Amino acid sequence: MLIEEKALKHWIDNFYGYGSWDATIWFIGYEENGGDVSEEVTGKVNYFYKVYAPTDATLCDIRELYRQVAISLDDPKSILLTNRCEYRFGKNAVQNVVWKNLVAFQYGYRNEILPDFLEYQKHTFASPSEHNEVLICLYPLLYLFTVISAVAQIESLVSIAKLI
Repeated sequence: MLIEEKALKHWIDNFYGYGSWDATIWFIGYEENGGDVSEEVTGKVNYFYKVYAPTDATLCDIRELYRQVAISLDDPKSILLTNRCEYRFGKNAVQNVVWKNLVAFQYGYRNEILPDFLEYQKHTFASPSEHNEVLICLYPLLYLFTVISAVAQIESLVSIAKLI
């Protein structure tokens, strides 16, 4: 599955992150996580393009977006799971260590008793309706820059080939 140029530009221009702008804690990182598998990136970008309007400034619902991202058949997880939402938020979810540390930080900052991290991840973490935290990404997946560069190089080669 390929990323269309319009969808990619829409992602770059409009994707901010996950959660709620009204959250009490903001975590700002340098990029969106993932991107090791091209199907994962394509699924995220294409879903975002279909659902979120330009200049909407709406943060994504991480669970809904992950529900749209299939797990590749060559991934060992595909035996048990069909999408990223099941992997991170389903009944047999696997704890994300970075998210666990972010939750521990915010509870420690507020001097509150730590929650069950996996249950918090599955039901509350970066939820738009909970207003607890927001995950902001300063720029899109590094993978996208690789894709853009590769497409530009291929277009250049095609142009040169046409001249020959």
